[in-house]
Amino acid sequence: MIELDLTKEKTITFDIQVEGIESKSLEGYIRFLVDNIEYGFPAEITNENIYVKIPPLNSKIGKLLKENDVLNARLDLYGNGYYIPSWSGDIRVKKPVLVEAKLSNENGPIVKVKSSINNVVKVQEKTKVVKENTKKKLTKKVDPSLVTESMIYNYMSKRGTKNPVVQKAIYEKISNVIGDNPKDILKRLIQFYNRKE
Repeated sequence: MIELDLTKEKTITFDIQVEGIESKSLEGYIRFLVDNIEYGFPAEITNENIYVKIPPLNSKIGKLLKENDVLNARLDLYGNGYYIPSWSGDIRVKKPVLVEAKLSNENGPIVKVKSSINNVVKVQEKTKVVKENTKKKLTKKVDPSLVTESMIYNYMSKRGTKNPVVQKAIYEKISNVIGDNPKDILKRLIQFYNRKE
């Protein structure tokens, strides 16, 4: 399938084999239909090839076409009173990425920036789902050296572990593994709760 960028000229080349008629007696056109109007572009014919130059169409019919539209096209040849349908196929329309941004300033000039496919970087976004708790408030950063056992129990309550027996069991289990430093226990708890999310 032929692809056609609406902003660029494209030359389509066909190989031919001519018998029974001289190639210089032939003339031809590539044609396609858009919005019930047939567009034709003349062909240059040599002994071995047919060349058809399709000009940039964005100024003529670009507004009638959408990205990935497929046009049925055909190559018609004429010569010595004969009509010779030579080729038919599809042309897929491509539109380049184009963004125009205007900066308007009442007291100064208007700045316009155009960006085309030549300097556009394609970005693949990774979507990260974040759970938000509407009741959650911003918390102050606490100096790690000031972390106390009661702060750790308070943190567990805020994270959903409200049963004092369970809280004490978790605290003792962590302190048996990593020691009694409240700062280290809090770090391990934060890792534990973040892993659960």
